[in-house]
Amino acid sequence: MRLGQHVHSRGRPRLAVPGDAKDILTDFARLEEPYGATVTVGDTGNG
Repeated sequence: MRLGQHVHSRGRPRLAVPGDAKDILTDFARLEEPYGATVTVGDTGNG
């Protein structure tokens, strides 16, 4: 949420940097496993 930022920019959706994005998606994939969902995390080369 970028709490240290100005009010007008806090909470705005933004793209994650590649390393953070992969971590977020890996955690999401792990959390979805008990529900039978399959999430594949790859590197598209974007970013």
